Amino acid sequence: MKTAIYRVWRVAIVTLFLLTVACSGRDVSGNPQAVDALTVEYIMHDLSADIERTDKNVLSVERVKLTRQDAIPIALVDVVYKDGTTGREFYGFDYQQIVSVCKLLDKEPKMTAAQAAAALQMSENGAATLLTIARRAKGLE
Repeated sequence: MKTAIYRVWRVAIVTLFLLTVACSGRDVSGNPQAVDALTVEYIMHDLSADIERTDKNVLSVERVKLTRQDAIPIALVDVVYKDGTTGREFYGFDYQQIVSVCKLLDKEPKMTAAQAAAALQMSENGAATLLTIARRAKGLE
């Protein structure tokens, strides 16, 4: 019961914060708590659609589960691949990586996922997710 009440309060606080940030359209990339709230919101609502859209090997996303490792939000994503097999993918959202993408966006506002992936030396799918969060944190989306 305590867990359910805690989750309701957390969702209410995050929603209120996101509404405040969304209405103001300002840059919150320097605030770790704000970026964390944006990241959690992204994982819970938009990550599955982005994976289906960007990963050409994925047929559908079955489930997205949020967990944390050393205070870093991690998405555990159960996917069905186009060849019929299933698997689990892990997406980590480290604040320092998001800040790095924000700095790249300052230099190149129209940066693509491929450019971000090359600059960060990571997969294009992972860079696309970080790029989306960074754009939201910068108030560009």
